[in-house]
Amino acid sequence: MSKKNLTKSASERIEEAIDLIHNKQSNLYFFVIDTKGVPTGSLAYIYETGLYLSEQGYNVKFLHAEKDDFVGVREWLGDKYADLPHYDIEKDSPVIGPADFLFIPEVYTNVMSATKGIQCRRIVILQNFRYMSELIPIGVSWDDLKMHDCITTSDQLRNTVHEFFPNTSVKVVHPAIQDFFHDSSEPKKLIINVVSKNPTDIDAILKPFYWKYPNYSWVAFRNIANLPREKFADALREGIATVWCDTKTNFGYDALEAMASGSIVIGKIPDEAPEWMGENGSIRDNGLWFYDFRSACDIIASVVQSFIADEIPQEIYDEMKNTVSDYSVERQHREIDRAYGELFNETENALKIILDKYKIEKHKKEDNG
Repeated sequence: MSKKNLTKSASERIEEAIDLIHNKQSNLYFFVIDTKGVPTGSLAYIYETGLYLSEQGYNVKFLHAEKDDFVGVREWLGDKYADLPHYDIEKDSPVIGPADFLFIPEVYTNVMSATKGIQCRRIVILQNFRYMSELIPIGVSWDDLKMHDCITTSDQLRNTVHEFFPNTSVKVVHPAIQDFFHDSSEPKKLIINVVSKNPTDIDAILKPFYWKYPNYSWVAFRNIANLPREKFADALREGIATVWCDTKTNFGYDALEAMASGSIVIGKIPDEAPEWMGENGSIRDNGLWFYDFRSACDIIASVVQSFIADEIPQEIYDEMKNTVSDYSVERQHREIDRAYGELFNETENALKIILDKYKIEKHKKEDNG
């Protein structure tokens, strides 16, 4: 085949890619980890993004590497998410072209490395900087992996990315607290929910509580960490408070979902406080926060006593509502429209520039005989 025909073929492929992107016919591939039925806010974030884009007419597809062992999210997230198209990257071998987009969670450094030769736009979805730093090899950066685009969940994380990867283009799409997390007019029960990724954290709080306050041995604690989301919301709504421990988080879905459900959060301040918790070292009064586990039992006892005496201040409930109002579904959808729309437009325009160069080169060759 002549060089001229090769150039023409490339031009046709670029024109086709531009049309596919412009007409919402390109594929949006989201890599997902299979948590084997364990609910996680970070995975729900990706599925909520994918579902919304699918509802807007885009070709959304989820990729995994579980072969025949894929469990998925049906049991805890629901059918409308589980029924979106899923493909195994080895078994199904999806074809990825220049019009397509790969969205790769920060933990998938191996996928970033394996796909750096693919001619399509690849975007990191960054929700936890610490997880990313734990899994990327020493001496390797996103530049080495040819990852130049990132979507993250907070202005705080955007600033962190710019600090360490200044060549990366970053867009922010904040998470949303779904509408089924809401308060109820029903009276609260004297139940304290517990949500923690680490069982030893629960022991470090509950056992000292019963040791120090044996008169409160009748207080019920309930571990709700692995409930399906709507049952999780019901449990949050029912209890007066939620003990929350997640030291590695950069966001804290469970805490905000508890606030939205009218359950006072008794929480250990994470290693890096999320932006909704406060700024510049100042912690907001939207929960009852502690740094060391020994003080948690005193806070729990105070909440129980205040509940019995009907003396819980209204101010904390007002601050909880104000905090959650920043994370509406409507806001997230607006930000998805903006951020992903910019990605698609940028890619389309970049391909048009390449196409123009091909056309100019073609005309020069034709003029030169």
